[in-house]
Amino acid sequence: AAGLSVKENVRVATETNVDITNLPASISSVTMASGNRVLLFGQTDATENGVYSYTSSGSSMSRTTDMDAGSDYPGAFLFALEGDFSEQGFVCSNDGTVTLGATNIAFQRFTGLGQISVNNGLEKQADTIGIANSGVTTARIADGAITSGKLGSGSVLTAAVGDAQI
Repeated sequence: AAGLSVKENVRVATETNVDITNLPASISSVTMASGNRVLLFGQTDATENGVYSYTSSGSSMSRTTDMDAGSDYPGAFLFALEGDFSEQGFVCSNDGTVTLGATNIAFQRFTGLGQISVNNGLEKQADTIGIANSGVTTARIADGAITSGKLGSGSVLTAAVGDAQI
């Protein structure tokens, strides 16, 4: 916890660029209300990244009072409560001096990775994602995708190939 500066949580976080001078009605699939806190961490201009207070659709928003100075950023730590990054934590990875409007600001997601779901023949066990037993079907393999050059010596065993499979 050394070096972390805990901030008030945000309602939503988004890695999609948001026009902070002409706000949409929803961010990260959540209909916003005046005063909602928003973490922007994917702005085209990375100097705009940070925590903002939402006003209303079509209006502009400004940085929140706890994140409106450069010294507020290094080690800033917070959670998103709703939206695409619901229940995931973020930390500002800037470790030097931050000058608002001039320094690119970066946030890294550091929790919530266990919330990944899998499908289409994949399985997740703890922090490992792999191919499930019987998970890959011919419908998922493109014609010509597997060639003898892509198979290692001894990678296909006779016992592993069912009757009438080739």
